[in-house]
Amino acid sequence: MSMNSRMKAIIEALKQKCLSSEEIEKVIISIKFNIKKDNLRKTRVRDLERLIYYGLVEKRGGKYCWYIYQNWFENYEDYYIKLEHSRQLIPGLEELAGLRVNRVHLAAPHDEYVNPYDLEILTNCAKEHLMSYNDIYPLLEDYRVKNKKNSLLKDQLEEDLKGKLRIEFGEPIDVSARARTSIFVGSNIPLIISANLLYGSTTNLELRGEEIRAHGQAGGVVIAKGSKLFEKLEEFIKRETEDNKNVEIAEKIRDNERICMKAYGKLKEDMRKLIIRINSGETLRGRCDTCPEVYITTARAREIPK
Repeated sequence: MSMNSRMKAIIEALKQKCLSSEEIEKVIISIKFNIKKDNLRKTRVRDLERLIYYGLVEKRGGKYCWYIYQNWFENYEDYYIKLEHSRQLIPGLEELAGLRVNRVHLAAPHDEYVNPYDLEILTNCAKEHLMSYNDIYPLLEDYRVKNKKNSLLKDQLEEDLKGKLRIEFGEPIDVSARARTSIFVGSNIPLIISANLLYGSTTNLELRGEEIRAHGQAGGVVIAKGSKLFEKLEEFIKRETEDNKNVEIAEKIRDNERICMKAYGKLKEDMRKLIIRINSGETLRGRCDTCPEVYITTARAREIPK
């Protein structure tokens, strides 16, 4: 078959769902194009590069997608099936944008709660559909990358503090185990120092018998046991809170948080608009693993509704 026929087959597959490089190669193999296995990758790369050049295909989140998905249905029945599917995925869209509080309480309507296992499936399927939106999906990926990067920076700060704590006081333990230990330093101390650095909290220590309690933004919590540790621990928290390197890292984290919140604000706004459009009758573009088997064609069909 010719290259044009091969690329047409790739486009038809991408119109149904965004595909990875490996999945596109399977499409080429399944249609039995006369291509040697050694040349398969080169052929796939060349075809995709040409489709991207002509603006027909885009790469989003590691997958290749048809530049736009228009939902064309053979009849109203297919349209309503797809619309119901789209509405069922709204909890997944809300979860992706952090718009959902999935908990059971007496004041909330019963249908607000979704089983966590079902919610995970709905979220994954919603993400597959979002790959078809070149205005929303990049916002989601941008926010997730920025947020993950900042979370790793926070984790590293706490790990560094934990390492210093271990050197000076020995292995910190979970405070829930304090009843079984006469003297200890708690694993929550790095969290308290991080709060001081990031949010300007002021931590005051109090000795109650043998328990050392910290009073600050989080209120009074036990952080250690052993009256002999009090002064040394107080000095440690003060020193690490004022440490220039720690202060510099905290400033970087705060800057990243501002960038993350700006990205999140745009994502949340656009996701809310999409959910409103779905509730108003617009079906989700693209496909996912749980899409109903409705007919989506361009030859005989018409777009419903007009």
